[in-house]
Amino acid sequence: MEECHTSLKEYEEKIHQLKIALEEKTQLHDSYQLEICYLQQSLEQEKQKLRVRIQSIKSLEEDIVTVQHKHQEEIAHSLAIEQSKEVAERELHELGKRLFEEVDDMISIEKEQKQKIQATVDSITKELESTQNELKAVQLELNVLREDMMDRSSEGHESHEDNQIESHSPGNYILRAQLDLSNLVNHEPSRIKLETDDLMMAEFKEFWDTIDTVPLRKLSNLSFMKLCLKSDIEPCLRFGPQPRLTAKKIIDTILSKSCFIEVADPDYFLRKMNTPVPAKTRLWDRFTAITQDTLSCQACGREVDTKNKKAEVYKFRLSYFDEWSCIDRYCRDRILAVNEFYTFLRRLRVGVYKNRSLSEVNEECNQLRLQMMLSRMGSLPLMLNTFGLDSTKLGTASSGS
Repeated sequence: MEECHTSLKEYEEKIHQLKIALEEKTQLHDSYQLEICYLQQSLEQEKQKLRVRIQSIKSLEEDIVTVQHKHQEEIAHSLAIEQSKEVAERELHELGKRLFEEVDDMISIEKEQKQKIQATVDSITKELESTQNELKAVQLELNVLREDMMDRSSEGHESHEDNQIESHSPGNYILRAQLDLSNLVNHEPSRIKLETDDLMMAEFKEFWDTIDTVPLRKLSNLSFMKLCLKSDIEPCLRFGPQPRLTAKKIIDTILSKSCFIEVADPDYFLRKMNTPVPAKTRLWDRFTAITQDTLSCQACGREVDTKNKKAEVYKFRLSYFDEWSCIDRYCRDRILAVNEFYTFLRRLRVGVYKNRSLSEVNEECNQLRLQMMLSRMGSLPLMLNTFGLDSTKLGTASSGS
């Protein structure tokens, strides 16, 4: 019995151990099942990725085929462009050859015309010399007439008689202009009384009374200013038959105070002209590259004499951002004369001349208009020299009473 009981315990112990082993195997089996499920899911995901990758590869293969077709088309197009470029280069070469031939013909024609013009200039120079001799004789007569007029003026002042001078001859008108210029340059009051047109004086008075109520850029709407623009300012700013500047542009820059004129060194513009131009590679650039051999005024296009060391050369610009350009003496006088007239208008507008009489202010206005007329005619330097004044110094608007 004891042996049976002992063997029963052994069997029970083995059964317990077998149960424990069975539970472990069951747990291991469950873990294997879970792992199998996870691996199956991973397999499905990888299969899906593989299908997507295969689809992408097919799409890329189709794109590669399309790109190859386009590449072939581009190669054919490039070949066609290259052929067209060769044809265009041949045509340009032929065109350039013909253009250079035409330029040579034009240069030869221009030389012939220049010779004819030079002959004409020589004959005109001779006529000018004779005219200058006649002018000197007239100037001597004017000097005598001026002394006579001054003597008559002083005699009238000492005797307290009527100082009014009748000026009906051409010589007296020139003398009167010289006296006005002298008064304008030296800012001296006129000692000669003249008859004035009441209608013109009334129009100027109306202009003086309304100028402070109108903006400076709107002054052209007033009747007196319209007259000045039409008869004095715009004609003074017409720079020859082929002008490079317009009167409107000059007036706008004067109104904005952005017009600058200075005395220039002729070597400045000569160095600027002699600056080497970069080499052009294209045919069109070679045609558009213009080289200037002579120094010319940028207002009227007239050639400036740089060989005469005594001749003054001026430079100007119409904006702070513009480069300096060359301008000759006569165009400089025109612009400065108009600028001084607008300076007078500015001071008249702010009341600088409120303590002066109407006749005095009107006389100064007429003197500035006279200066514009003489500048337009090109005779202002001659008039200043004749009266013993500095021909490079223009009359300026007075600064007050």
